[in-house]
Amino acid sequence: MQTESECGMGDNSWQYAEYIFHLVNHYLTHGAIAYTYWNMVLAGTESTWGWHQNSLFSVDTEAKTFTRNPEYYVMRHYSHFIKPGARVLDVEGRFSSMASAYENPDGTLVVVVQNALDRELEFSFSDPDHAGRAFTATLAPRSFSTFTLD
Repeated sequence: MQTESECGMGDNSWQYAEYIFHLVNHYLTHGAIAYTYWNMVLAGTESTWGWHQNSLFSVDTEAKTFTRNPEYYVMRHYSHFIKPGARVLDVEGRFSSMASAYENPDGTLVVVVQNALDRELEFSFSDPDHAGRAFTATLAPRSFSTFTLD
């Protein structure tokens, strides 16, 4: 279990979210059964002890609004599609450090991938254990994508 996440400097940038994607992917594909994100919600970017940090959501208490920050989308790609009890699958090929695959208890397959380049990129996946569970997709520049297969 990974229990302490890096908190950033409060800029809530897409670039830092890309870094967090890499960390989550690394921990989950190297044996961690959970990834604990540190700050779910902050008013602005300041923690309760006065440090500027990133969060999934920023709240403007005066305007009574909230913003989903880029790291929210990283966590959603993992937490929405990968179910408790999912099994981590090995990923091979040129995307092996930027992608991960999971088999949920109901048998669905989840593939989470990052395109860290400034251009579109073709991504292909095939499940060697299940003929027909394969796809090719064009990934948007600097994006996170999740694919589910039955």
